Amino acid sequence: MLRQRLLERVLEDGTAAGRVRAADPDAVLTSIIESLRRILNSGWGDASIDGHYGLPDLRGLVRNMPQSADGMKEAIKEAVERFEPRLKRVRVRRIDDPDSHRVHFEIVAELNDEDDAETRPLKFNTRLERTGRLEISA
Repeated sequence: MLRQRLLERVLEDGTAAGRVRAADPDAVLTSIIESLRRILNSGWGDASIDGHYGLPDLRGLVRNMPQSADGMKEAIKEAVERFEPRLKRVRVRRIDDPDSHRVHFEIVAELNDEDDAETRPLKFNTRLERTGRLEISA
């Protein structure tokens, strides 16, 4: 199981400390959150690795809320499934929060870990900020 992104593995110095960080569940979770931030705050065409890395332009979706919530939910699900291979069985649902007047989504997935016989769901909360960025937390 790859517990680190490619860039994290390249930057590691190959020491025992690096290998311990790769196996540390908190370090893995932190790495996944950072990866989700990069994916979900990138727009199509922003990254040279793939023209569909990230999300489509959210401005149009945000302007048409709440009607466009399903499209946004699907775009998040597809991006996570495609670009975060450490997660499997990805599900996304919209969370209504009338107090904050912001768009929230919950991402639930399992760690794609063949070494772990018992899979546990991982839960991430996303919040669309007024700046247009998605904030992700566990």
